[in-house]
Amino acid sequence: MKYNTLTLAFFIYNSILFSQSMVAPPDLVLTCNHEINIDKLKDYTDLTYGNVVLDKTLQTKIIIVDKVCRGFCNVDSTTGYPGIKQACFYFNQLFDTLHQDQKYGLVWGFSGYALGSSNLKIKIHIDDYRKCGKGKINRIFHTEDNGVTLSDTQTIWIVQCHPLYINANDPYDPNDDVVWPDSLVTIFGCGADINNDTLIPRMLLDSICQLITIEKFDEISTNDPSVCFKVLRKWVVIDWCQYDPIKNPNIGRWEYEQTILVHDTSAPRIKLFVQSCNESSGTNPNVVHFEILSDDQCTPPDWLFYSYRIDIDNDGLGKYNGFDCRVGTLNKRQYQAKDTVKFSYNPYALNHKDPFIPDGNYPIGTHKIVVETEDGCGNISTNTQLFTVSVGENPKIECKVGINIIQLSSVGKASVLAEDLILNISDNCDQNLKPSFSKNSYVSSITFSCDDFEKEGFPNTILRNLEIWVKDGAGNTNSCLVDVQVQDLQKICNIDSTFINAAFFTYANKPLEQVDFNVVPGDIPSCSNEFNQKVKKGNTLTLNPDKIDQLLNGQDIWDVHCMNKYLSGKFNFNAIQKKVADLNSSGTISSSDISDYIKVILNTKSDFLNNGSKQWQFTNEDSIPKSTFELSNSIHKLYGFKYGDVNFDALSQCKDTTKQKLPTLKFETKGVPLLKDKNYIIEFRSSNFKDLCCLQLDIQVDTQLLKIINIQINPRFNSKHLAIHSGHVSQIFLDANLIGLPNLLADEVVFSIEVEALKVTTNSNLAFSISDLKTKSIAYDIHGNPLDISLNNKVNAQINIKPSENLILYPNPMNDQLTIQWKEALDDSFIEIYNSNGKLCFKSKFKSDIILSENNFTGPGMYFLKCTKGNKMITKKIIKL
Repeated sequence: MKYNTLTLAFFIYNSILFSQSMVAPPDLVLTCNHEINIDKLKDYTDLTYGNVVLDKTLQTKIIIVDKVCRGFCNVDSTTGYPGIKQACFYFNQLFDTLHQDQKYGLVWGFSGYALGSSNLKIKIHIDDYRKCGKGKINRIFHTEDNGVTLSDTQTIWIVQCHPLYINANDPYDPNDDVVWPDSLVTIFGCGADINNDTLIPRMLLDSICQLITIEKFDEISTNDPSVCFKVLRKWVVIDWCQYDPIKNPNIGRWEYEQTILVHDTSAPRIKLFVQSCNESSGTNPNVVHFEILSDDQCTPPDWLFYSYRIDIDNDGLGKYNGFDCRVGTLNKRQYQAKDTVKFSYNPYALNHKDPFIPDGNYPIGTHKIVVETEDGCGNISTNTQLFTVSVGENPKIECKVGINIIQLSSVGKASVLAEDLILNISDNCDQNLKPSFSKNSYVSSITFSCDDFEKEGFPNTILRNLEIWVKDGAGNTNSCLVDVQVQDLQKICNIDSTFINAAFFTYANKPLEQVDFNVVPGDIPSCSNEFNQKVKKGNTLTLNPDKIDQLLNGQDIWDVHCMNKYLSGKFNFNAIQKKVADLNSSGTISSSDISDYIKVILNTKSDFLNNGSKQWQFTNEDSIPKSTFELSNSIHKLYGFKYGDVNFDALSQCKDTTKQKLPTLKFETKGVPLLKDKNYIIEFRSSNFKDLCCLQLDIQVDTQLLKIINIQINPRFNSKHLAIHSGHVSQIFLDANLIGLPNLLADEVVFSIEVEALKVTTNSNLAFSISDLKTKSIAYDIHGNPLDISLNNKVNAQINIKPSENLILYPNPMNDQLTIQWKEALDDSFIEIYNSNGKLCFKSKFKSDIILSENNFTGPGMYFLKCTKGNKMITKKIIKL
């Protein structure tokens, strides 16, 4: 047979076409909780959802391990699922009502195949039509072979076995997928948590084919006299996969009403301060001062009602049930609104309409006062005290007779206390008398030095007649004279020698203690700011002072703010502040200094002294920084400043060991239950975020419960800095315009932390806390006043305690790392760490700073550090978190 050219081409094309085939894997039906892996769907060789082979002899069964449910048979008009017969067959054959979650290996067919030449190429296109996790996914298989393309589609249906069911007419329906809390709840104690887990609806169904939200709406009523207050709470549960308010607002949305009755039986706390004896004087005749403090776990302080009664002469004959005076009842809000009290009779009071301050001029005698406060729930507390007003008399004081001898010390000084020079001191009213060397101010001691001996030609003794004063609480005074002889029998003060004295202060004029003078080798810095050394007259002495201190003592975000204001021309620095702020010793203050400062605060940089300078620098009264000082025989006043501490607020004395009580910037989070392996966004809000300049804070996250994924900060902040450490989120908030941070409403999010739950947790609040471990948490208002930071009404309990004995541990309590600095450590020094059972955990010679990791400890708990040098031993307590 003969063929023309066109016929031959057609024959060849059809031969290629019929030799090429493309058959997709079989359609599947999966349940909502069956995990879908898109990457595996795109891989035609993967068996998970059905593969495609290039040789039909290699086809295998496509088996899906899944449960079966009635949804396999039901037609779903919302997704287009037709109720596939094979799926329905599996349901009818396998479904077990007693084991509804039982999984089976379901066979849906065999592998797909693609046939062609060696040039055959296969591609997969995925169309995902799921909504709320259910619907269908189309896997479209395309083959190309010598210019010829074929395609076939596999459809994977995802069905919902059990839509969320809640019986709106019966909250106790046993078939409900929610367990509602009790409709009537009674709580005792106004401070009780009205949002605890037992009061929250508990969902019994967890499926990716549901998008459930639970909200509550509270109305608080105080009109019921039988309770402190009543909460009318409406719970709203919405499954957004069912709820469409346009189509039918009654489907997918359920409401439940709950009443919470709060009974408060605890009365307010009340304290009354008044001197038991009050003495009249010429300037303050018969004045008595009172202080009343009261608070309550339920009622705010300005809503507490105050009243008081006074029985003059404590005789029970007054017209108000035995009391002569009665003022009240009023709370502070009413008083500010100029409301009037029901009773206002107190002719002795400075303000007879003020129930909060009974101050006044009371007659001579002993009287009784009863103060009463009442909370908003009708609970009443009283405090009763007696107070006496007596006739003014001068206190009595008797000095020691004869000559009182004191010896000059080896450093050419002798001090004597006023209380050591008196025999008796008393008063008819004041029992807290203190003798003083001054009539108008309290001077408890007086010091003699070689200067006193030099003025008299260096005798062996000098005699002084001293007057000692005493003043009582009413201002009445008295005095006596005493003779004091100061002896220098060892001729410590002489014409050939002198004492060099120096006192160290900060630029805030606070004593600067624990300075190492580097004069006597091995000398230990003491809790004193004074230096004394005897030298030959005419000689000088060289001091090379140094001070080891905790990093960031006195250095925080307020210093950064001041540096920013200086760079913008809105703040002036004196010469010392310019030196303090020049962290890299470049000769100028720049943005580079600020950048380094922020990194150190965030704990992403160990130190900002790139040039190796010492933390503390010292100057004389000429404010010229020096490394050494040549001291003569005069008295010297030296000053120290710490790099970065531009407002000179670093702790400088050994007694600086307690944390000042400050106002609090409050952060709150909404505690939610956490399910393992799910991600959550925890939002941090503040109820008083206003009038702030800047803040730095460290949020500690329990790494056993959560993993930090991401941080989002409110975009209204124009200057924010962030560092994420292991289990910690350190943040800095500044204002680039230097006018203050934006004021935020209580419902505005300050920042949020996205986390992955590692364990099931009943309340996410358990995983977050305020910390100082990575960054000290502190805020400043626009006036520079510091504020503590709290999270869910809890502040950081750690206190930065000044180190003693030149032994510095930081941070302590510790988490993953501890730095130990021991100024006096020499070659023969070593340290040991023991656990609470006395077991040795670590031992090492101490030749330089030591950094310990958490591997040096056996776990969380209390440990003891023992530092030994020769015969000297120091012990410290370490807390491992």
